[in-house]
Amino acid sequence: MAVQLILKNSSVEDRRPTAAQLTTGELALNYNEEGAFLSCKDSAGNIQQVGGVKIAEAAPSAPVEQTLWFQPSTRELRVYNGSSWAVVSDILPDSIVNADINSAAAIAGTKISPDFGSQAVTTTGLISADGKVSFPLGTAALPSLYPGSDTNTGIYSPGANQVAISTNGTGRLFVDSSGDVGIGGTLPSSPNISLNANGLGEFGGGVKLTGGNRSTISNGITQRTFSGEGVLDFTVSDEVKMSLNLAGDAVRVSGTTTGTDSTGVALRPVIGGTHATHTSLIIRPSYGSTSNVTDLYAVAVRPRSKGSATITNNYGYHVGPDGGVGFATLGSATNIGYYSDVDQTTGNDYNFYAEGSAPSYFKGSTSIGGTSASPNISLNADGSATFAGDITCTNNSKGLILKSPDGTSFRLSVANDGTLSASAA
Repeated sequence: MAVQLILKNSSVEDRRPTAAQLTTGELALNYNEEGAFLSCKDSAGNIQQVGGVKIAEAAPSAPVEQTLWFQPSTRELRVYNGSSWAVVSDILPDSIVNADINSAAAIAGTKISPDFGSQAVTTTGLISADGKVSFPLGTAALPSLYPGSDTNTGIYSPGANQVAISTNGTGRLFVDSSGDVGIGGTLPSSPNISLNANGLGEFGGGVKLTGGNRSTISNGITQRTFSGEGVLDFTVSDEVKMSLNLAGDAVRVSGTTTGTDSTGVALRPVIGGTHATHTSLIIRPSYGSTSNVTDLYAVAVRPRSKGSATITNNYGYHVGPDGGVGFATLGSATNIGYYSDVDQTTGNDYNFYAEGSAPSYFKGSTSIGGTSASPNISLNADGSATFAGDITCTNNSKGLILKSPDGTSFRLSVANDGTLSASAA
């Protein structure tokens, strides 16, 4: 007949017997579903837990020595040493082999001591490091970081504070300690292209521009030296996009190095020769046939502050003499500072359009319509005005305002019968 052993027991979670409840060597069983375990009274009269692990986020209450607790969120196993919980996490060096690791396991790098040594580490996943990653300097032929099995293409360092990229065993791009970038040529001493951190770019060859379905540009930008001045040619094989190889300065960016000259010229188109029509600069904006354009500006003048310097007079558009030579000394029959021949085909066509709170200001006399000798309207600089036509006021609440000798202003208005009357304005 089977013999049943009945131990002192409890089904209450984390309940353990006291020393007074057990004799030395006697066992007690807790069979709660959250974690069953045995307890005994040792030779020193203390209660110890024998086996069993509590799996929960919260620590077991009233633990005794040898109580085990596993916390799922931290994946840590802890043991109670009689006064506090100690994490069971120490892994001895050289104690782990491949067979010990589950395919889904993850081991923190800090738990592997001293390092991987000469063993190669292969992974199909992502290698992520929160700290620093150090690798040998390498060479152009054998870079330290290379993709796949392409061992002669990758990233290396020619020396301290330098980094470079090589392909096919040859250095192609080099960045030095100052941030200057060299491309091609003999690196780092004589690159074909040098892009300096101060904004300067140096090119050992030409700059070729290509785009669209057009043929390759044979000479995108060619710098030449002629009479001590640089000349730029922009040439396209099937269409001249821009040519600046005229005799003289077709485009000149001028100004002294100190920035204190009285006249600094950013763009000065100059054309000589004997032509029927001279045009120094033509601006012809264009747009795609399938795209809509909200605002198309042939010339947009937008001054921008670049420091603490002040400007006395800021001109968006200025027509004036060059080197003391004004219109009157040019010998031309007609001198026009601004000329527009926009035809009005809609209600929104204007030869001159001003928008904003600033008033339009004409220092000299202004003529409108007619001819220059006999204009239809003359607004004179002395404040007088003459009109060859009628003056019409379409708002019957408005009228002609005159000022009396004592300075009082009166508005003249007309009644339905044509009678004139005056009222203080």
